[in-house]
Amino acid sequence: MKKYYPEYSILRVLTILLVIFAQHSFAPYLRAWHFVDVPDKILLVYQFIVDVVSLWTMPLLMFVSGSLFFTLKHNDGKYNSFVFFAVNKIKRLLLPAILWGGVFSISFCEKIDVMRLFRGWNHLRFLPSLFWCFVVAFFFLRPMQSDRKISVVFLLISLLLTFVPFPRVLGLDAFSWYFFYFLFGVFYSINKSIIDVFWEKNKIVLLSTSILLLLVYVVCNNDFLKGLMPDISSTYLKLLRKFLVPLIILTFCWLVCKFTASHKLPQWFLVLDKYSFGCYIFHMWLMWLVFKYNVYDIRVFAASHYIVFPLMYGALSFVMSMGISFLLKSNKITRNLI
Repeated sequence: MKKYYPEYSILRVLTILLVIFAQHSFAPYLRAWHFVDVPDKILLVYQFIVDVVSLWTMPLLMFVSGSLFFTLKHNDGKYNSFVFFAVNKIKRLLLPAILWGGVFSISFCEKIDVMRLFRGWNHLRFLPSLFWCFVVAFFFLRPMQSDRKISVVFLLISLLLTFVPFPRVLGLDAFSWYFFYFLFGVFYSINKSIIDVFWEKNKIVLLSTSILLLLVYVVCNNDFLKGLMPDISSTYLKLLRKFLVPLIILTFCWLVCKFTASHKLPQWFLVLDKYSFGCYIFHMWLMWLVFKYNVYDIRVFAASHYIVFPLMYGALSFVMSMGISFLLKSNKITRNLI
């Protein structure tokens, strides 16, 4: 019987919801997208929210993928053959990235750029990088499991890779950044009992440190708030980020594991988990699409209703993404494309 791991479902769904509702719902008003202008005071709040969330959401998804990968291989005996494993990841990650990237490009009347599709269309760049993480980590699992010192060495090497500029080809640039968090997930699963005991003993100090460092980092990187803090060099901020993100990830893992130890997930939550991958693929495309074609004069509405619009914007893209995912999952031909 297939074993279910509720902690991974919670972390996966939580992260996708935060990406949609707390990261991309406010993006139309911010510099990255800047579809609509908004008063400075509101912009300050929105930028702060996005800065807090965007720091660790995608690293957390990578962490979950790495941790679940080891758990399924070690506990459930999956992925024993590298050839079948690689083919599976090509079908589950590279093919959707290329196919949906092409569809999205056509919908925006863009010229099809094959190299761009292979490295990932905008937010889909997460998929090729995740593919490379799986492929490389496949050969790391056995030595990491056999010797804790080797696992630490591999983890440090992956951390150094985040400072190395990789070419923007086939998702390798994103791989160099995310592989540390993927391998950190593997490391966590191998040493879960030790890490959990340590976290339980020092939870107050670790939680307080996480919150304090997160606020310091966000304030120092926020254009509106950085004047409140002493000037800190970008090198120190990068080092702070390398330490802070794993700390936040472990905090969430500890909290979620505490919750799942005494609570059973409802059926509706399992449905969210089932379609979460599809929600990630389609939500940002839908968000951009309505502004691209100014559906129902959405720019005017967003500018005049800047308080309620982000919630409506996120909810609409979430519901539509769920609907598209449901339809695709219901068909034998398309169910493996999300």
